[in-house]
Amino acid sequence: MSKRRSQFSILSCLLMMTCALWIAWADEGSPTNTIVVTPKPALAGLLRNPAMGWVLYSETLGSDLFRNADDYWKQADPSVPSASIFYIRCTWAQMEPEEGHYAWKEDANFQELIDGAFQRHLKLAFRVVTNSKDCRQQATPDWVHAAGADGYTEKGTGGRDLWTPSVKDPVFREKLEKFVQAFAKEFDDPSRVDFIDGCGLGWWGEMHHLNIDSTDNWEVYEWICHTYGAAFHRVLLGTQVFSPLSNFGKYDDMAFYKYGYVARRDSLGSSWMPAINRFQELYPKIPFFGESCYFALDTMGDWKKDHKNFQTVRDVLQAAYNDAIACHANTLDLREPRDAAVAMREASDLVASFIAKGGYRLYPVSVEFPPTFTANQPVIINHTWKNLGVGIMANDNPRWNRKYHVAFALLDPVTEKVVATAVDPDADPGTWVTDQEESNVYHAQFLPPPAPNHYLLATAIVNTLNGNQPEIQLATTDLQQSDGWSILGDINVGTAKGTGP
Repeated sequence: MSKRRSQFSILSCLLMMTCALWIAWADEGSPTNTIVVTPKPALAGLLRNPAMGWVLYSETLGSDLFRNADDYWKQADPSVPSASIFYIRCTWAQMEPEEGHYAWKEDANFQELIDGAFQRHLKLAFRVVTNSKDCRQQATPDWVHAAGADGYTEKGTGGRDLWTPSVKDPVFREKLEKFVQAFAKEFDDPSRVDFIDGCGLGWWGEMHHLNIDSTDNWEVYEWICHTYGAAFHRVLLGTQVFSPLSNFGKYDDMAFYKYGYVARRDSLGSSWMPAINRFQELYPKIPFFGESCYFALDTMGDWKKDHKNFQTVRDVLQAAYNDAIACHANTLDLREPRDAAVAMREASDLVASFIAKGGYRLYPVSVEFPPTFTANQPVIINHTWKNLGVGIMANDNPRWNRKYHVAFALLDPVTEKVVATAVDPDADPGTWVTDQEESNVYHAQFLPPPAPNHYLLATAIVNTLNGNQPEIQLATTDLQQSDGWSILGDINVGTAKGTGP
């Protein structure tokens, strides 16, 4: 054999091997060329996503009744475009004035407050307080006292002595457990409610000044965590972290890991705030929900007495914002409409900044996919995501049970209706920490099997417990939207293998 023929044979073999490798690669669904989409991130602007954002309050501890719904929403409406959550802090007596008679069933004004939030696309949150400190009326219903519950007095508004139950009293516990069960039956619904403060004991429901011996702390703390934890299965529960009842944080892990609580703290921006590093150590495992310490900023001067020596209201708002960002907070409070108006006037830049940075803010950095794939074969989609926010999605909390996942859909190019979907089981947004890219190689098998045709490929973060419906607003500026799906581009499905001549 000549040298030239020998070289030709070698080249022919190499070419045949290359073709064989290319065919094998194509058979596995990998394309010879791909489309790469790199969406532009939305670095500002409100995204109303579950369990994050600014919180508007309705405080009723200093009132006999719930706030008048019409008056409240007229005052709150200017701040609603910046808010995501409507939080009601009230007394047990207001929620259940007579045994078995609940505000959500019989109080028309309370129902109007709730309806007002839904009309404005705000989720609900609650804290129900049992201690009468600084309340206008007794916080725990009088029928609990009449049933034989033991207790003592606390100073209500105006220095009035108001009865408060002992947290170890069996009658009090029996009645509260029954209330919490009824409360959960109505509000254990994540489509309506973002979180519940699953505590409510002590002054202002902050888990301190319980009038018990410190040796009882563990038992009382576990009892209240169990009471709410056994009743609420789908809505996030918060505990006041580093509280005296939890032995200044030593028992918090019990709430987090045994009962599935998230972290709450009410003293942001004040000298009452524990060391920031303690909160930072929770991230990214335990989501954090923050609340600023001071309220009624333009009428009460409590903030002027703080050891931080605030000079202006702006200083107070800045300190609360700084703590929230440093602690990776998912939420922060605009509080009552009057305080919200002060924040808008004195620190609109901080309001906008927390909208942009607070909580989680998710966007697809890039998505790579082939222009064509065969109908009965998986298609390889390379996708990379980033969390632009300082917080963490609570996806890995047991009450959410990893329900949110990245999904892809084939849309009809004319109607833009979903034809088939594929959910990536390995793409968990609850693990995406601030500014770190998370990449996945997904062998997507679309179901139901799509017919050969031209489609639009789209992506979303879907709720797998709600029929794979998109529920998370993505932080993108340039992708066309269709029913919560972000359209990436054209894709073709070829004839399934084995069906041709």
